[in-house]
Amino acid sequence: GTTWRFEPMLPAALPQASSVSVGRGRTPLLWVGSRLHGILVRRIGAENWGEAGFRAHEIWRVLSDPRGVDAAYALVGSGAGQRELVRTADAGVTWRKVSLNGIEIAGFAVHPVRGDLVAWSDRSLYVSSDAGQTWTPIRLPAVVSG
Repeated sequence: GTTWRFEPMLPAALPQASSVSVGRGRTPLLWVGSRLHGILVRRIGAENWGEAGFRAHEIWRVLSDPRGVDAAYALVGSGAGQRELVRTADAGVTWRKVSLNGIEIAGFAVHPVRGDLVAWSDRSLYVSSDAGQTWTPIRLPAVVSG
């Protein structure tokens, strides 16, 4: 756009936003993860923010899921340096853990159209086409040195 209008959108008390994602639909959800305040959510055009959980947790990443207007994933710090991947289908009212067979998830991405979920650990990469119910490992090329 040629014209930008900047206005404060986040609550003044929100400490450091760590991740922002915009959902789909006519009135999409705006998801904001923060370092110490959990996840906040509001519809684009709405006045007020709602808490979507994990208030005392560090949110590493939050991404909307294109398969549902109220769906999103979040990578949540669960203490002791561990992270959990979670998913909501109801705008953050409830969350379910997305398990990768006991492997700690270091990061994730969501395909913007199909909603395929890609997660990785320190040494492995996995893809899921069913919201994390099942996973398929992705072979990475061997690293050639020297």
